[in-house]
Amino acid sequence: MMKPYMGFSRTAGAHNGAILIFAHTAREARAVGWKEFGRELTDEFTYFAVRRMWKAPWLFKDADRSKILRDKPHFIDAPTSCERCEKWGFEIIDGVCSECRKEEAADGE
Repeated sequence: MMKPYMGFSRTAGAHNGAILIFAHTAREARAVGWKEFGRELTDEFTYFAVRRMWKAPWLFKDADRSKILRDKPHFIDAPTSCERCEKWGFEIIDGVCSECRKEEAADGE
């Protein structure tokens, strides 16, 4: 079963140019991410990292359905992101992520 991972440069940070990867394991995600897009994020394989995106089923809406059905690992270089903060990885409803919604609610109190 495919799982979502965030691929990023260890030096730049997870939310600075990260890609979304669908793979079976972290090792596979790192290999796929590096082979296909990692050099865009960092010069060295040792600086390319992945992090599993736990409990984030909404990320599958960005997946390539045909590849998911064939159980083929792949990456998305521009996943759906928040219109306000431009980050991805949080649930996005009507263009705004859950983190921005929390900040909005806190400011309104």
